[in-house]
Amino acid sequence: RLEDAVIALQRASKFDPPAPRWTVTWLNGLVNKQNGYLDQAIKEFRSILEDKYPEIETRGFDFSKDYEVINELGQTLFERSKQARSNPDQQRELVAGAIDQFKKTLALDSENLAAHYNLSLLYRNIADKTKAEYHQAQHEKYRPDDNARDRAIANARRANPAADNAAQSIVIYPLNRPGAFELPPPPVLQTPSEGTTTQPITGGGTLRRCLHRSRLSLVNPRPRHSNPRWDRHLLVPQPQAPAQRSQNNSDFSSNR
Repeated sequence: RLEDAVIALQRASKFDPPAPRWTVTWLNGLVNKQNGYLDQAIKEFRSILEDKYPEIETRGFDFSKDYEVINELGQTLFERSKQARSNPDQQRELVAGAIDQFKKTLALDSENLAAHYNLSLLYRNIADKTKAEYHQAQHEKYRPDDNARDRAIANARRANPAADNAAQSIVIYPLNRPGAFELPPPPVLQTPSEGTTTQPITGGGTLRRCLHRSRLSLVNPRPRHSNPRWDRHLLVPQPQAPAQRSQNNSDFSSNR
């Protein structure tokens, strides 16, 4: 959706007040790099690192030491050098520019992985095996254990759901959640006081009969004069005792 990103950046630059100039320039550089407009991306990354204007000075910003931007410029120069194979002079110039940018990053952060990795590729590209092996070794030295890191992050996220939600790339906070700011606290469940006991339900039969009785009372209300056994035993009719054989039948059987 890079086309949508371009349109959104154009709208952002026309807002009143407009979005910060360095933010729009940075995002434009990333989009142009992804779209393959490398020369325009190089121009925009250099603008962030080198341009000075009153808004930056007023707020005390110094993007010339932002090694994220420096690395993006170095990578873009490296990619542009691959397109200049038909022009060896231009290619050497672009490779040298990329090397200079990554050296600036290492001057600010000597353990920067992106800088060591790209320098190993660049020196291998110009057949400087010694420096290529050195930066490759540095990259392996400072590269973190991905398995250990992922396991630690997963454990931390599992232990703290709120932090897990806040660490997402896009965070949506439910404003009407219980206990949110300026909302009443969630209700507190009442617990039995000391000295009182509660009678647990020890079976489902009585509960089912009660529910059955309630359902019948709604569908077919009980008449005024009803059998008291139905009230006493919760709609469970008592089994009838087998009818005793009459004396006449007994006599008749015996007479037979």
